[in-house]
Amino acid sequence: MVLDRQIKAFSLVIGIDEYQSPEVPRLRRCASDADIIYDYILDTFGPENAGNILILKNGNATRRAILSAFRSHLIDNEDIKAEDSVIVYFAGHGIRTAPPTDWVTGDRKIEALCPSDEGILDPETGEVVRCIPDITIHKLLQQVSLKNQNITVIFDCCHSGGGTRDIFDDHYAIFRSRDLEPKLDEAPFPPIDRDIWSLPDPPQLKKTQDFLLDTLFAACRPLEKAKDGYFTHHLIMDILRPRDKRGVATTLSDLEVLVSPLTGQNPVFRGPPNKLLFRNSSIDVTRKSFSVRKLSDGSIRVEAGRIHGIGVGDIFKLPDGRTLKVETSNIFASTLKDTLGSTTQIPDGTKVIATPSLVDAKVSAFLSDELKNSIPPRSSTLSFEAVADYEEATVAISRGQDDTVEVELRDALFQGICSRTSFDWSHFKDNIPGLLESIAVFRLQLARQSVTSDLALLTQDQREMAEPRHLWSDVNVSLYRIEKRLFFYTPKEPVSNLFQQNVAHLKHPEGSEYEYGICIQNKGKMTLFFYVFYCNPADFSIDDWNPVKHLEVPPGQRATIGYGSAGGQPFTFDLDKPENMKSESGFLKIFAASQPVNGMESFVVPAVGASSEEFRRIRQVDVAKKDEWGTWTGIITVTPT
Repeated sequence: MVLDRQIKAFSLVIGIDEYQSPEVPRLRRCASDADIIYDYILDTFGPENAGNILILKNGNATRRAILSAFRSHLIDNEDIKAEDSVIVYFAGHGIRTAPPTDWVTGDRKIEALCPSDEGILDPETGEVVRCIPDITIHKLLQQVSLKNQNITVIFDCCHSGGGTRDIFDDHYAIFRSRDLEPKLDEAPFPPIDRDIWSLPDPPQLKKTQDFLLDTLFAACRPLEKAKDGYFTHHLIMDILRPRDKRGVATTLSDLEVLVSPLTGQNPVFRGPPNKLLFRNSSIDVTRKSFSVRKLSDGSIRVEAGRIHGIGVGDIFKLPDGRTLKVETSNIFASTLKDTLGSTTQIPDGTKVIATPSLVDAKVSAFLSDELKNSIPPRSSTLSFEAVADYEEATVAISRGQDDTVEVELRDALFQGICSRTSFDWSHFKDNIPGLLESIAVFRLQLARQSVTSDLALLTQDQREMAEPRHLWSDVNVSLYRIEKRLFFYTPKEPVSNLFQQNVAHLKHPEGSEYEYGICIQNKGKMTLFFYVFYCNPADFSIDDWNPVKHLEVPPGQRATIGYGSAGGQPFTFDLDKPENMKSESGFLKIFAASQPVNGMESFVVPAVGASSEEFRRIRQVDVAKKDEWGTWTGIITVTPT
C-alpha cells in the first residue's frame, strides 16, 4: 500500500554485521535486515524517495558516520517538512553499559548502540571508540523534532547486558548483544557526546511530560536479548506487507497483538496506540479499543482484563455492530462470546470497543433549581441518578455567577482534597447528563483497585486497610525537587522525599517555578512493571505520564520519572490563578503488575471541558505479586506563598 505521494520519507537506515574489533562478535542478518527496511520504505512511500534514504552498512556505519548522518541527513536537511515521515532504523549490537559519573540511572546502567568501529582506536584522537548512548540518540532526535514530530524509531538490537559467548556459532553471535568489556565500557565518552547532551530541549518539550519519540519499535525489552534475524523479518514480511497488500491500515495497538514474542524476547511498541504507522493521523475511537485473537480452541481472546477495568458481563462492540460478551476475565485478559451465537469469522487483529459497566461508579446528583430540568427528577442511568435531597448526593451541580457550571464533589475520596471545580457554562448548558457521565467514568477509573470497586466511598484509612499490605510493602515511591547539574537532572541537595505519610505539601513562592521528579524503588524479589497516570479532578481527565510503555523495574532497582537518563521531562506544579486560589491538589495513580500489560493507555480519559482552574496532582501506586495487584494513594498539594 503506497501512502500519499505528497508525504516523503526521510530515513537513516543502519545495519551492522561486521565489527572491526575482535572483542565484538560478528552478526549475520543485520545488513540484510537493513535492505528489507530500505525496500519496504520504497514500496510504501514510492521509489522517488530513494534519494531520501541514507543507508549505512558494516564498515560505513562508524560512530563518526552515524552521528554525522543524523546532523546532515536529518537535523540540517531543509527538505524535511512537518507532514513528512522520519524513520530511523538500527540493526546491530546493543549493550547495557556503565553511564557517565554524573548520570542518574536506576541500576547504574544505560542502553547504547554499538557502531561498527566500537572498541578500536580512533585514528584522529587515539582514543577507544565508544558505543553511542541512548541519551545521545535522544538528544539528536530532539533536534529533528524541531522540524518534524512524525518520527518512527526501529531498534532491532539487544538492550540487555550479560555475556552470550557460550552460544556463539563459528564466531557469530546468535543474539545481538556483546559481553561487557572493561576496554570498551570504562573509557570516557568523547567530547562530541557532551556537546550533544548540552543541547537545549526543544520548546515543545519544556512544559510537557511527553517523551520525545512519537513511535518506537524495539525488538525486545530493555533487559532482554534480541535474536539475530527475527524481529525485522517478522515485522515486515509476516505482518506489514500482507496487511498492506489487503489495504488494511495498521496501528501500534495492532502490532502489539500481531507481532509474536519469542521465549525471552518480547517486542515493544510505544507511541499513540491508535496512530497509523508512519503517518500524522490516527483512528478515532470514542471508547476503549482493543484487538482480538482467535485461540486454537475457537474462543476469542482480548488482552483486556480486570487491570483495565473489564469484568465478566461487560460488552465489546465489533465494527459491524455485533457485540461480544465477557465470559471469563482475569487480571490481564478476557475471553469473549458472541451474544447472538453467530458463527461469522472474526479475523485476528479485529478492533473491538470496550463498554465497561459504570454501575459501581454511579453518582447521585443534586441539581440547583435552575438546572433541575436538565434531567428528570429521580431519573436513573447506568452512570448517574438524580436525587432531590442534597444530603443524599455524591455530586452537586449549580450555575455560578460568572457563567460557570459549579461542581461540588461530595465523595469521601475528594473531601478536604479537591472537592470543588468549575467549567465554562457554554460547554455544558445543554449537556448536564454528559458532565455527570464524565464524572462517573473518572470516579470509576480513579477508584479502580483489586479488592473493592467502590474505593471512592472509603476514607483514606479504610482504603489502606482494604488493600493487602504485601502488595506494595516492597515498593517505595518518592517525590523530589530536582535541578539540572551539567547535562542531567538530579535530586536537589539535601535529598529529601517530599512524601510524608503519603502526602506532599509543596509551597511555591510567587513567580517561582520548581521542578520535580518521581523515583519508584522495587525492594522485592520479582520484577514489576509500572504504569503512571495523572488524575485531574479539575476537568476529570486522566493523562498518561509513563516515560516508556512498560516501566520495568527488576528486584532491588529503581526507575525515575522526570529526571535521570530515561525519565523524560521534569514535572512542574503551577497554580493557574494564584491570586484567586489558596491551594491545588490532584491524583497520580501508578499501577504495577508482575508482567507487561498491553492496553494500559485505555486508562486515559480526555478532559470534559475547559476548566477554570489548572489542578493539582496526587500520586497512587500499584504493586503486583504473582496474580495480584493493588494501589497506594498519596496526595500532593501546591500552595502559593
